[in-house]
Amino acid sequence: MSKLKKIFLKIKKNPLDFLRRVIFKLVVGPLKYKKQGGYDAFRFWTDRLSKYPLKLTYRYDESLSEEENINLRINESQKIVRLCRERGINFSKARVLDVGCANGFYTQILFNLGVKNYVGTDITSILFPRLRNKFPHYKFIKNDISIQKITGKYELILLISVIQHIVEEDKLSFCLENIKECLAKNGIIMISWIMKNKKKFLPFYIHAWTPKDIKKHFLNYFIESFPLNDNYLLIIRRK
Repeated sequence: MSKLKKIFLKIKKNPLDFLRRVIFKLVVGPLKYKKQGGYDAFRFWTDRLSKYPLKLTYRYDESLSEEENINLRINESQKIVRLCRERGINFSKARVLDVGCANGFYTQILFNLGVKNYVGTDITSILFPRLRNKFPHYKFIKNDISIQKITGKYELILLISVIQHIVEEDKLSFCLENIKECLAKNGIIMISWIMKNKKKFLPFYIHAWTPKDIKKHFLNYFIESFPLNDNYLLIIRRK
């Protein structure tokens, strides 16, 4: 389906809601959150998670229903789990770093898979009390991966639908070098919302990073690319 057709269907589905979202992305949001070179990510995501504490709508497509977003994410997660297993990840033994854990969608999936050693990070800790209550044996750390160092070694590092919200190149570089240092021997990094080509006219809190932007930070690594919904997933491991 073409991009124009998708936009037309969104307008047809709920014209007033479409207009509200356009006004927010073009006017209200930039006035409230945008700053030179980027945006106030901590404030933006704290407000976003306060608005949608238990929903996936906060992070994905607001034009879709919660059920539609959940179905897309379930299909996505099933593919990610399969790819992990094919690359030898033993969930019961792996140390896992989940960057941008937010309301715990992947936390729950990893818990169901038997992960015992889990660290979830997020730029805001607003939902951590809920997550710590639900997953008392897991660790949750407030961390902005684009400016703050992460410690530890992990066999599986997830950045699922996170990287597009890092909109400044120097912060992207910091993020990628940050997680590279945390990758254990024989471990893998999974990064999604990678676009095939650069895109213009995206909301102020989204940047379309391409495989080329990522690969230059991992010159001596194996990198695989897989389609994932309307973007791509990169799997990175040491040679």
